[in-house]
Amino acid sequence: MELLTVASLINCISSLALVGLVLRINPHSHNKQNRSYALFNVGIALTCLVTLLWQLAPNAVLASLWLKFLFFSVTLLGVLFLYFVFTFLDIFRKRRSEFYAVVVLSAVLLFLDWNSFLTAGVELRPGLGFWPAPKPLFISGLVLWSASFFYGIFWLARGSRFSEGLRRGQIRFMILSCSVAYLGVGAFALLLYQVPVPSALVLLISVYVAMVAFAVVRYRLLDLDLVVRWGLAYSVTFLIILSLFSSAVLLIDRVVSRFLFINSGILTILAACVAVFFFNPIRKRINVFVDRFIFKSPDFESVITGIDQAIDKSVNIEAVASGLIDLFKNMWGVDHAGFVFWNQAQAKFQPVPASLFDSQILTSLNESIGRDDFLVKTLESERRLFRFGIVLDDELAALGNRAFPGERTTFLKIRRTLRWLGASVAAPLMLKEQLVGFIVLGPKKNNGAFTAEDRKLLSHVSEKVAGAVSKIMMTDGKLELGARGV
Repeated sequence: MELLTVASLINCISSLALVGLVLRINPHSHNKQNRSYALFNVGIALTCLVTLLWQLAPNAVLASLWLKFLFFSVTLLGVLFLYFVFTFLDIFRKRRSEFYAVVVLSAVLLFLDWNSFLTAGVELRPGLGFWPAPKPLFISGLVLWSASFFYGIFWLARGSRFSEGLRRGQIRFMILSCSVAYLGVGAFALLLYQVPVPSALVLLISVYVAMVAFAVVRYRLLDLDLVVRWGLAYSVTFLIILSLFSSAVLLIDRVVSRFLFINSGILTILAACVAVFFFNPIRKRINVFVDRFIFKSPDFESVITGIDQAIDKSVNIEAVASGLIDLFKNMWGVDHAGFVFWNQAQAKFQPVPASLFDSQILTSLNESIGRDDFLVKTLESERRLFRFGIVLDDELAALGNRAFPGERTTFLKIRRTLRWLGASVAAPLMLKEQLVGFIVLGPKKNNGAFTAEDRKLLSHVSEKVAGAVSKIMMTDGKLELGARGV
């Protein structure tokens, strides 16, 4: 049993598992991004399944049949990639004519392939099994697939130019991961034309793309640093699984086929299932090691998962705030944490939970924070001046010391609002381009500084909370705060 066969089965099961996880995490059918992502992973799983059946084909007739289905699945994958890109960027309506043109051209290519205009049967290659013998017209399929890919990358790059923050980070990562996937397809094409390249390269790339693309949807990655560290965890885990289980499978295959006369294919499938079962536990432990010991940061995945669980239990904004306060205090080692949300009825920003701010200057002086407050203006439109968009009191002090007198006054007013709230840090909660609130954290108990990793984590948390707030929006566009409109 070839390594390519075993890895194809693992990849197929993993892709289908990702589809189930995405639909379980967000089962709402109106979420077009999740739906298009699920379809894209179905395409990956289908391609891997057909690759497995092709590799297991005992004769040229069956190999030729499965290769036709493989051409179909790869062509479908190109179409689903475009659909995912257009849906991800929310431009499907505007670009649907180009999408349907690709669908029609793909259908023409499938007709040509099914009627043997693209390949001249199959040929037996030593150690690789049956492979197609491409005709000159076969290159047209590669051209269409490449054109679809680069057209999708073009729109991703264009979308990145007009995006910021989380959105820009997601789009840039999609460009990176899909470019790596294209290299995998290129490796397959080189093998097709008998150029010697490692066949496992195709599968490593497809698994990497599937796993980390799931992380984009599940954890809403903000920057490439997290992509690299989590991609490293996935890659290392996959290499460990492959090296251990491929050796075990090959050993079992030889022993069982010689002494027990049992179909080795069944044992291979069972071993692959066991490999998939152990994949996630091993990956989690490697991920913790990468985060804590290599990057000297919290375990991002477990933290974000915990925040997701707290948010899922909340039915209004007060519940969201109350469910996260203790988590924030433990996470950043502070005595004071809270939220400030825009109250539409009172036309001011309101601390939540209010009881946690009774001892703060804002309440003692009976002051209020409006849209014209300098901290609000900074968080809403000038947050790009601060790393990850997080405003720190220490950084404001440093900027004020270097600023001209007029600018120094602005920084002092921003710091004044932070002191009113008893905060050392403020992180914006944005809905589209509007600030609907912000997270505040007091000084650390150990008087330590908020590090870059703290700010990075807080930026992810603020995105999560902002997403939860958007789900609590009322039909009239106001937000619900207990029994009042915010």
